[in-house]
Amino acid sequence: MRMRRRTKDNMIFILLILLVASILLNTFLFQDYLNERNNYNLEEIIKQTTPAVVSIFSPDKSGSGIIITNDGYIITNEHVISKEKNITILLADNRIYQANVTALDDKTDIAILKINADNLPVIKFGDSDKIEVGQDVIAIGHPYGLAHTATVGIISGKHRNRGPTQYRDFIQTDASINPGNSGGPLLNTKGEVIGLNTFIVSDTRAGELGFAIPVNVIKRVYNELLEYGKVRRGYFGVNVADIVDINKTTGEGRIEKGAEIVNVENNSAADNAGLKIGDKIIEINNTIIENPNHLRNEIADIFPGENVTVTILRDDKILNLNISVDERPDE
Repeated sequence: MRMRRRTKDNMIFILLILLVASILLNTFLFQDYLNERNNYNLEEIIKQTTPAVVSIFSPDKSGSGIIITNDGYIITNEHVISKEKNITILLADNRIYQANVTALDDKTDIAILKINADNLPVIKFGDSDKIEVGQDVIAIGHPYGLAHTATVGIISGKHRNRGPTQYRDFIQTDASINPGNSGGPLLNTKGEVIGLNTFIVSDTRAGELGFAIPVNVIKRVYNELLEYGKVRRGYFGVNVADIVDINKTTGEGRIEKGAEIVNVENNSAADNAGLKIGDKIIEINNTIIENPNHLRNEIADIFPGENVTVTILRDDKILNLNISVDERPDE
């Protein structure tokens, strides 16, 4: 009887040790997670980047902008300055400048302004292809006339296919973005621009969702606008739809990756390459196509005149076709 009690006491003792060890281990791992998550100084990031965020005013609108060169080039949203002639820029140190519109692209809602100033602070561009859902982000802007307001949140989603622009590939964030934030930066925890805050979707019950243009889109548009005064975009000459695989018996199925061609324009790049209605485009230059919107963006990013390899599925056979890309006619 005494032996059984001793054995029972030993088991309880061992279980207590295991419980304490588990608590200590979890505490250590959680602390390690917090240290990794908070290995940046939020106050310092805001302090370092705020001087390069400007407030933009016109007779009928206001918004935000980002100084991207020390000689006065500013990036903002096209809708912040569209059709405006008298544009005033207020810097963080309260200097005031009149801005000229250098170029704009309403299809991505991006505009470039220029002020006559030197030795201005700038914010470094990051890489929006490397962002992940759950990452901490910081939004800075001019909401409701409150200059240099900073809010924090996370990346809630990527590649969002909704919004007021013709080309859509937005970053979604829960960082508070309000009217006047448009044109301001969405920053990562290195203080780099990963997006341009552009619009919100609000609901009285669900709250607000913010959306930003990825910085890699901005880089392409900025370079094109400065060099050519417009954005040259690739064009296949096809209309596409989702690839939907439905079991006719059960009515169940799934939306597959890729895009199915539903129309081919005569004498277009696609027509000359031999693409047909019913072909399913699954890759371009080894990049897997996720859906029709992704295909549209990928084609637009190809410079006109380039040759690309398009992988299609036709009659359950995989084919590779070479296409000489046209320039989008309405560009």
